[in-house]
Amino acid sequence: MCILFAYVNPNPAKGNLKVVIASNRDEMYIRPAKPAHEWTNHLGVYGGTDMQPGKEGGTWLAVNKHGRIAALLNIGQKKEIHSIDPTSGRGFYAVEWVTKMGNNMKETFDSVQKMHDKLPQPFRLAVIEARGEPAFGTLTNEGKGDGEFIEEYLQPGCHVLGNNAPGVRWNKVEKGKDQFEKIIEDSSSWDDKQQLLNSLIQMLTCENQHWPDAGISKQMEGKPETFLKCLSSIFVAIPQTYGTRTQSVILIGANNEVLFYERTMDDVPGKSPVVWLENKYEFSIEDSE
Repeated sequence: MCILFAYVNPNPAKGNLKVVIASNRDEMYIRPAKPAHEWTNHLGVYGGTDMQPGKEGGTWLAVNKHGRIAALLNIGQKKEIHSIDPTSGRGFYAVEWVTKMGNNMKETFDSVQKMHDKLPQPFRLAVIEARGEPAFGTLTNEGKGDGEFIEEYLQPGCHVLGNNAPGVRWNKVEKGKDQFEKIIEDSSSWDDKQQLLNSLIQMLTCENQHWPDAGISKQMEGKPETFLKCLSSIFVAIPQTYGTRTQSVILIGANNEVLFYERTMDDVPGKSPVVWLENKYEFSIEDSE
């Protein structure tokens, strides 16, 4: 389970921001992963990587020096549905966008569909092209095994993507969007980037539970209410088992300056105090070669 906040402004005033990304990665605490780093096999790409055996090198969020951003989210399912193939990593779908500069958004979506085929594994891939006039698109598969994919090309403004299935409303997504819009309204310039970063991390760390939630209950029917209740908050915390492990913020200014900040949990909760490792990368968007 994860959540992604995205703001896209194709016509920012001088000194303002044209892209803002804030994201929580929720995962089992024991799943091995590397925190944000520059990828040695793809220089100029920055992001964390999955180290689960068989899935090494996949990512949940990455940005490259050419202004491409990719994020991968899961789609929550009912208890009786066991759709995850341990030998197939969906994190490589996000890798496709940030490493193959010859592909445009549509071509990347076509490539991912061929990779996924009819695997009964749900996912939502979000991609952003920030060089020039920014564009934002998503590709979703609900994991029904029927090969049906939903492509969306989103309008400028604020968007929040969660683990909700298409057409299903989750309270934390709706409430989170209201909070995100207020933050963007208050801080939308590059000079305010530290204030904005602080506000976004505070939002991502909010443990307020938006419960009851009819959307979560119906979509994930059969799973324990105590678990679903924990999922109703932006920051998920289930002691020693599962929760928000990584928080990421990407800011891109009108002049193509980029700030990528990540903080990731260094140890399993339950050991006090919890240690967070921080990584920050700053660069300017380059033209493609």
